[in-house]
Amino acid sequence: MEVDYTDTIKDAVAKFETAYIRHHLKACHHSRTKTANALGISRTALFQKMRRYKIGGMEKKEPIGSVYTRCISCGCTVELKASEVGHVINCINCATKLNSNPRKS
Repeated sequence: MEVDYTDTIKDAVAKFETAYIRHHLKACHHSRTKTANALGISRTALFQKMRRYKIGGMEKKEPIGSVYTRCISCGCTVELKASEVGHVINCINCATKLNSNPRKS
């Protein structure tokens, strides 16, 4: 790893930790438990660092935003929660089962 002396200490530490974690993940065959043990930190601490530095799919997922579908029976617009997208739900007004393709607003 090459050192950039124009970085702030925070950026330099972030670059070092990222490279260090990636090295140990590879050496431990991407086992997060073994990597945490090798680094001498808890799995939770490792997960937090992986999320902070966007390593290995641990980055925070952005909310999908508002998703709506229209009830065929009563015509109302129903806002879906993220966990409901792609599932059959009931219309809150008429209890008709909804399973249409939602559209993002």
